[in-house]
Amino acid sequence: MRRILVTAAGDPAGRSLLAMLSARGIAAVPAAVNLQTAPPGTIAVPAASDPAFPTVLVGLARAVRAELIIPAADDELDVLARSLRVSRPEIPVLMGPANAVITAGDRWLTHRALRAAGVAVPRTLLGADAGRRAIRDGIGVPFVTRPRAARTARAARLHRRPPAPLRPIRWDDIVQEFAPGTGYAAYVAMHDDPALDRVVVIEWATRMRGTIGGVIGARRVEAPDVAGLALTAARVLGLRGPVTVAVRRAVGGAPLVLGVDARFGAEVRHADEVLDAVLTARSPMEPGTAPAS
Repeated sequence: MRRILVTAAGDPAGRSLLAMLSARGIAAVPAAVNLQTAPPGTIAVPAASDPAFPTVLVGLARAVRAELIIPAADDELDVLARSLRVSRPEIPVLMGPANAVITAGDRWLTHRALRAAGVAVPRTLLGADAGRRAIRDGIGVPFVTRPRAARTARAARLHRRPPAPLRPIRWDDIVQEFAPGTGYAAYVAMHDDPALDRVVVIEWATRMRGTIGGVIGARRVEAPDVAGLALTAARVLGLRGPVTVAVRRAVGGAPLVLGVDARFGAEVRHADEVLDAVLTARSPMEPGTAPAS
């Protein structure tokens, strides 16, 4: 029986992956920082901010005889990607090339890379440059602020008027035009051979709670334009393995890429074939990523 270590076991993505792996006859070993929200039997690991995190995680994988580590949290991705730049772990980590993962974890760098390649993205400013005039002339209202770092837990916020002079936008946020249409999460399995790539589109049901939007439901849909845009975005960034692309339709219906996560997302349970495509990949990957099965 195969054995895989899954991190962030108490988060939605981690819980879904544990159930999906178990259903495939794979021994899924859960690990998490917060055991209170994790399933029984979860093994404690340090926070990703702890310098010992990569070493402890690989040591745990060795101890439980795991053949693969699947990180399910953005902060872990960033730390592991930077660690992979220095050394190759003895247990492979399911993630794309380190530089691509680090770029995806920075929403400003992601925006710049996608825009330069002609991928449809919202008009966006860096928070440090987002004064009242810049927002009024370059973005318009309403607009959205998001943390620049994907690993940051702060939620996106909707602003219906320019910022007051005494309450400037945070320097480490990005400011984006508001796309009011339907939102999606496109789940993508990326390979060296594009013919093997797979994509499943999940439509979000959302609700605004004050200035913060939240996903309250999800369903699988056919949206070829969203699927094609997500594949293009993942290819432009050079990602491999699991990728989740956040997309929302602008006024007029055109899809725009809001952000890219180099991991499985919270609704992965709706995308069985994406998980299967990643686990059965036979194309060679960069050191530190999943080997051929």
